[in-house]
Amino acid sequence: MKCTASGATPILGAAGDAARFSGKGSDTQIKTSAARHTILLVEDELPHLKLLTEIFEKAGYDIITAIDGVDATEIYSRRHDDIDLVVCDVALPKLGGWTVYLSLKEINPDVKVILTSGYLDEKVRTVFVSGGVKDFIVKPYLAETILNSVREALGRN
Repeated sequence: MKCTASGATPILGAAGDAARFSGKGSDTQIKTSAARHTILLVEDELPHLKLLTEIFEKAGYDIITAIDGVDATEIYSRRHDDIDLVVCDVALPKLGGWTVYLSLKEINPDVKVILTSGYLDEKVRTVFVSGGVKDFIVKPYLAETILNSVREALGRN
């Protein structure tokens, strides 16, 4: 597990400032052979949710969305056989991302989860790492960063 951050121009910021992923070469940068993996995307900030959905769909992934931790847990409990990976914000209403992760592990001990946050405390990161999350990505991050993390978590380097 690693902690990923980038000094490049962000596409998703910590304060909800989503920027459109556009420009020449964008499609070639994010297209990949996703082999129709399904990602449960958990994000309460709608601009981030829409942008990440677009990025993942352009890369060939099927997306299921949830806007809070309770919704994510309910969806996963019903559809965990269909979901290959969960990408989840840490700061969520109703049920935080870490608690969501622990709940999903009760349903499926082999669940693959990437957590994201605009805040990183080394003690918290240590808990995430030792707890088994596949990656922890600090906002702001680039589309390339999240896609690389998804590919790695799915075993598709």
